[in-house]
Amino acid sequence: MSNNKTVTSLKQAIDEFLLSCKVEGKSYGTIECYTDKLKGFLWYTRNYKWPDNIKAITANHLREFLVYLRETPHRFNSTCPRAMKPINSTTVQKYYRALSAMFNWSVNEGILETSPLVKIKVPRAEKKVVKALDSNEINQVISSLPDTFDGIRDRRHASRKPSGDFLP
Repeated sequence: MSNNKTVTSLKQAIDEFLLSCKVEGKSYGTIECYTDKLKGFLWYTRNYKWPDNIKAITANHLREFLVYLRETPHRFNSTCPRAMKPINSTTVQKYYRALSAMFNWSVNEGILETSPLVKIKVPRAEKKVVKALDSNEINQVISSLPDTFDGIRDRRHASRKPSGDFLP
């Protein structure tokens, strides 16, 4: 799909992608996430002397960036506390998804023939197991509810035993 788009710089592609997200009505949270992750990506490309032409970005470039995220405890030369601690695998996935959205947009716009991410699987995230509260902990939570109307009502609802009848 080549419609001879003249976008070649990575910064220009990112800016046009984010503008397109706004036009498409993507949520504020999605656009903020993409902006944050792509800003970090752009910083990395400039500081590690990658080519500025989006067409020159390869799968190996992207693998290097994803490894940098995973293995570097102090990222982007930032003083922000978030960037000074190890990144979790869910955040690496967010970077991958932002890059994937941008490169797929570039293909759809005719800027690229194919996305360099097609050769890279989504990074795995560790599964988080949430420990359930035991009955003593549940009773502590219920007893900590205030003696207001809402607290009394909530205590009453919380102490009911389920009947087993569930409506669809």
